[in-house]
Amino acid sequence: SPHEYSRTPSTVDVVFGLGLSYHPPRNALARALWRRRVWFETTFALSMLQPWEKVLVMTILYATILLLCTGVALYLPQHLDFLRARAAYYFLGRE
Repeated sequence: SPHEYSRTPSTVDVVFGLGLSYHPPRNALARALWRRRVWFETTFALSMLQPWEKVLVMTILYATILLLCTGVALYLPQHLDFLRARAAYYFLGRE
């Protein structure tokens, strides 16, 4: 509709809204977030999805990122210590 096309979104609409406006907001921070969101949605074809599909895809993406970060935070220090001990053994011949 013409009204939807000409509307400028608020910062809350840019961050939390499922629909994305065609025009950038007037606020500088909201405009930067809007540009990043437009880039993200068009790069990964989220702009073609319906709102419930966007929520599903983003939930799966965030859950995967959360599990990956948790695994890195829990197991990377232990693995780096193991690699340090292995390197000491290879370079010095003893542990």
